[in-house]
Amino acid sequence: MEILDKYKLFFDNLNNNQEAIDYLTSRGIKEELFHKFNLGVCNPKDEHWFPLVKGRIVLSIKDCHDRHVAFAGRHFEPLKEPMIAEIWNDFYLSPKKKEDRVNKWLKGKWINESYAKSNHLYNLNNAKTSIKDKDYVIVVEGYFDAIILSSLGLENVVAVCGTNLSEVHLALIYRYTKNIILMLDSDQAGISSSEKQIKKIDEHKMNYCNILLPENLDPDEFALEYGCDFLEKLIISSLEKGHKKVKIT
Repeated sequence: MEILDKYKLFFDNLNNNQEAIDYLTSRGIKEELFHKFNLGVCNPKDEHWFPLVKGRIVLSIKDCHDRHVAFAGRHFEPLKEPMIAEIWNDFYLSPKKKEDRVNKWLKGKWINESYAKSNHLYNLNNAKTSIKDKDYVIVVEGYFDAIILSSLGLENVVAVCGTNLSEVHLALIYRYTKNIILMLDSDQAGISSSEKQIKKIDEHKMNYCNILLPENLDPDEFALEYGCDFLEKLIISSLEKGHKKVKIT
């Protein structure tokens, strides 16, 4: 099945799944954004070469030129039982294979098709003009972080999605700006990740400011609760003053 056909199928699936629509809107993603970010649903019985994204809410990962790279799928509880039933149908003669596939499918909140994560930044295709205009980029961890910050006015946002900033990532960013705002998750994993990113940014002599959010608030949650005007003013002030770290309490 061609990529455009998959977009249409998954988008139609989403439009026909009120539970999925309700879930996305409850996360702060308005329906008018579904098409912009190529959101959809890959049903358990849909044709797909990479079965681990089946039974999930899906989105398209694109390169900086707006070309599709891979699909990523997020666990969605209402599709859990239908998906496990579909796996059972596929492997009913081999319980061991069935158990292995179920465990793999359940393993990650997000699962994506294999692609070179170190070569792509999620949402750069949408964000690059705003990055150049504002002369800074906001780097977050997750797909939904990027979507929600972008929808609330901080369109110059990209996501690393489970990896650290690479040489290629920094080269991509350098095309548009030398100023990087790190806004990673506020848990221990996010703090540790920030330290690794900062080391890499320093090695490439680019500017940065690490925004530390209140504990237990991810960027999308913080933006939805407090809005992006405050964040934008804080970022601009931090860049002007040359601050390397700002902790929000």
